[in-house]
Amino acid sequence: MPYRKVLEEELHFQSDSPIRVERFRADLQVRVLGRAGLGEGENLRAILLTKGSATLKNEKNEDISLVAPFLTWLPWRIGMQLKIDAGAQGIHLFLNFLTLQRILKRWPEALQLALFTNNDIMVPLENDISRKATIEASFDAILSETMRPTHLSSAAIESYLHIVLIHLHRSQDNLAPAVEISGSSNAIASEFARLVERHFLEGRTVEVYARKMNISRDRLNDICLRIYQRNPGLLLRERLALEATRYLEASSLSLEQISGTLGFSGASQFNRFYKNMKGQTPGQFRKTRRTPEAQILASSSHEWP
Repeated sequence: MPYRKVLEEELHFQSDSPIRVERFRADLQVRVLGRAGLGEGENLRAILLTKGSATLKNEKNEDISLVAPFLTWLPWRIGMQLKIDAGAQGIHLFLNFLTLQRILKRWPEALQLALFTNNDIMVPLENDISRKATIEASFDAILSETMRPTHLSSAAIESYLHIVLIHLHRSQDNLAPAVEISGSSNAIASEFARLVERHFLEGRTVEVYARKMNISRDRLNDICLRIYQRNPGLLLRERLALEATRYLEASSLSLEQISGTLGFSGASQFNRFYKNMKGQTPGQFRKTRRTPEAQILASSSHEWP
């Protein structure tokens, strides 16, 4: 029986779940996992190898060796495969980009977490028993909620995913310790994300952040392009657009009030900015995306999660 079929029968697989998780294992022979029925578009996958070894083949046909305990997060592209050696086992989780974007925008540290999720991340866990235990418990909890969904299971799954993403983000910080902010590209990128999250409403220019970090605008631009694949100006605009989307979805404020809250000179400037970033005006977005549940929530509070 095909391995994929065995997994589906064993786990009572929920094909319509926006976040999907499976255990995998290879008993006496090598197993190969491919796109696993995820459709035509690219998606994101987190793989926790808990026992044995495996080989990840990337889209360039390069082989990357993984030895348990090991965590990897990567955009899963056409042509990628995970070859699981005999005796190996673990858990893999996958979701699409839109689902991740929808989840991230609910968290105040959305920018810091979102900026690294387009990158391939490899995290050996053999020397960090505490982190391994936390991550494995989070994967197990997501699997349990997926297999036996109950009241507020979606919220629980997103919370456990949040924990995994935080540990992935911390692992990137550990790759380049921020002893001096001027010395490490990873440290500078993380500090920029932290500053943007704190000051994006009043700090709209790249120069403001470069001065805060005592580096040149050109260096900040180079680091953001290398690490985040976007220039710092675009990252600032993306964070502002994210905040605008939150207000449009879950507040009863008028467009004029939202534009003032976000620091625009008026609704017309806000309209131009949002349409340029999202492809539609704020009014169009609110009409098509704002749910009755969000309207009820917004009517009682303007605070944000």
